[in-house]
Amino acid sequence: MKRKRIAVLALVLALLFAMLMPSSALAATVKTKYRDGSLVVRSGPGTSYAPASWVKNGQSITVLEWGTTWSVIRVDSTGKVGYIKNAYISSGSSSSGSSGSSGSSGSTSSTGNYSLGAVTTRYANSTVNLRRGAGTNYGIVTSLKRGTKLNITGSQGNWYLVSVGGKAGYISKNYVHTGVGGRTTGNVNLRRGAGTGYGVITVLANGTAVTAMEVHGNWVKVSAGQNTGWLYSRYISY
Repeated sequence: MKRKRIAVLALVLALLFAMLMPSSALAATVKTKYRDGSLVVRSGPGTSYAPASWVKNGQSITVLEWGTTWSVIRVDSTGKVGYIKNAYISSGSSSSGSSGSSGSSGSTSSTGNYSLGAVTTRYANSTVNLRRGAGTNYGIVTSLKRGTKLNITGSQGNWYLVSVGGKAGYISKNYVHTGVGGRTTGNVNLRRGAGTGYGVITVLANGTAVTAMEVHGNWVKVSAGQNTGWLYSRYISY
């Protein structure tokens, strides 16, 4: 009976963990050519970027954002975030960033799903540090200017996990304003969901001001006046 209770508790905890993970996250492991091989985790998508951490063959990671060649990952044992090549990622299922039909309901692209935000500061000329982990004790990846657009892929405590300018890291929520201003680039349908299979709420005229809040593949969730819905990303400019 005791073992049964423990098994049930473990299952509940696993389900809770899955629910708390970002929708684009995927558990995976590192795959290198040699059994005892190791790999540099970079601060950006390329070998010219400085090392952010190291991983070993078989080490557990979480894929936070899939890219075409390089993806943003978190090292499960240390919480460090950075980039590794897709060729070194081993997972039991297809990536959440795989391309779908652009016209179908719920279609996605290699950019995955994320929220949008921008850096906010008290003074116009101030900058905010993007860090390698969720805390001021972690090293600085780069400094961001006020108004810098952020792709928010997750959160930990009072910190957002973001990608910006080909780099990934953590930024305090105190310095992030959610939502990004933009305008439509043509007459476009505002839909009830992320796909052409959803009903049309209204038609937004070319040049309509919108606030973009989320990206799901090729679709962007926006608010425009009293309406909130989804636009195809091709018809919005930030």
